[in-house]
Amino acid sequence: MNEFKPSRRQANLRIEEFQGELLVYDLRNHRAHSLNGIAASIWNTCDGTASVQEIAARVASTSEWPVDEAVVWQALADFDKASLLDTPVERKLDGPSRRQALTQLGWAAAIPIVLSIAMPNPAYAQTGPTGATGAQEFSAFGPIGA
Repeated sequence: MNEFKPSRRQANLRIEEFQGELLVYDLRNHRAHSLNGIAASIWNTCDGTASVQEIAARVASTSEWPVDEAVVWQALADFDKASLLDTPVERKLDGPSRRQALTQLGWAAAIPIVLSIAMPNPAYAQTGPTGATGAQEFSAFGPIGA
């Protein structure tokens, strides 16, 4: 049987570790992603050589929280949605939703969370023309020189 061995995307990403989380900025689509500790551990273990079962075992051995295959599959679905994997996830998730799991288990820190936000293109941050170009300058009280 051919086991799924997810591979994290590495091209066009800027990755920074910050206070136990992983901040991933996608240079291709200008989106920033924040991976909590469990999600970061899972993502870092997705090297294309480990199966989902092996990823769960590796992460569980270094975590204070129980991590099983269902937790890994949930994280993989989030990574896939955020375009953070080289290998697409084709498995449909079964079982409880993240909210149901939090309610039943009460292990908020053990649930992999990927938060994403679109970042504006740096060109949009530029100010408009001023000065000798003929544009009118303004102060807090109205046009300057009027």
